[in-house]
Formats: sequence, structure tokens, C-alpha cells
Amino acid sequence: MLGDRGGRLRVRVHGRGLAAGGVLVGVFALSLAVFLLDPGVRSERVLFFPLAGSHRITSELRAVPRHRDPERAALELVDAALLGPRRPESERLFPQGTTTRSLLLRRRVLYVDLSEQAAMASPGAPLALADAIGVLKRTIRFNLRGIREIVVYVDGQVPRSLKAGSQGTETPPGAGSQGMGTPPPLS
Repeated sequence: MLGDRGGRLRVRVHGRGLAAGGVLVGVFALSLAVFLLDPGVRSERVLFFPLAGSHRITSELRAVPRHRDPERAALELVDAALLGPRRPESERLFPQGTTTRSLLLRRRVLYVDLSEQAAMASPGAPLALADAIGVLKRTIRFNLRGIREIVVYVDGQVPRSLKAGSQGTETPPGAGSQGMGTPPPLS
């Protein structure tokens, strides 16, 4: 309660006001703790895309959800790259509609299986499939340093343009016609 005695301002605090203030401070502290400890907090990642009208690659920062699980972090990063660039002077790596069919991280080897749209020609995605996969790998390696090797499949198969290179095995581990199947053994 406020009162005026002799030109001085006095403030009296009643028990209820002090308790309400304490509750407010407690709620704020709890909210701050949840915000800081929440794994859904975003982190800045660098994504690489082709620069329109040239053979150069450019980078852009993107805020993606942060995860403690490296496999989920890799999936968020790949999905962000598949969404395409935000800047109009950059172009997509893969045609619109390309999705991640599956993604596995085993023994520091990342297996990424993209949908069949990745192999289709598109004016909005000017890079050859092998080059687009190379830029995707660059994005992953730049942001997720613990990954030793990256193996990319399209619709469960090694793309023809990559079969001659050092892509890895010809068929995903445990894959039949169903795609990625079971991961390689953990031993």
C-alpha cells in the first residue's frame, strides 16, 4: 500500500503480494530452464547451394532444430537442404518434391536414401545428380564433423552416375526392393 507522510513515499508489502511475486519469479526461472535445456532449440547451420547462372557454390545460414541424437541432427540438416535455398540467387540441389526416404547413422557412416525425384531432371535444380550429391555431402561434412563417410542412395539404389566412384556398397545394407532395410551390424 502506498502512503504519503511528510513528503516521503512509503511502500508496504503484504504477505500475498510477496507470495505472488515469488511465484512469478519461480515461473520465470522454470521457463528459462526449459528454454535453455530444451533439445528443440534451433542452431545455425551452413547449407551449400549452386549459384544461379554459374558453376559456383554459395552458402547460406539456416536455423534448424538442434538434437542431441546425431542421426536426428543429420536428418534435420538433409531435410533443410532438400527444401532448397532461401536466397533467390541460389538454386535447389534436387528437384522440388525430393524427400528423405530413410537415414541411418551406424559406426560414423551416414546412409541417406533420397526419393526417386532426386534423379529426375529439373530446370530448378541445374546440377547433375553426382554433383548435387557432392554438394549435399559437403553440407553434411561441414556441419556434422563426427561423420566419417556418407553413402547416398536414390530410391534404394546407388545412382548409375556414382557406381564407378567410391560411393560404398552397390545396394544398401539389408535392402531388397523395400529400400534401406536393416542397418549394418553394430559390432
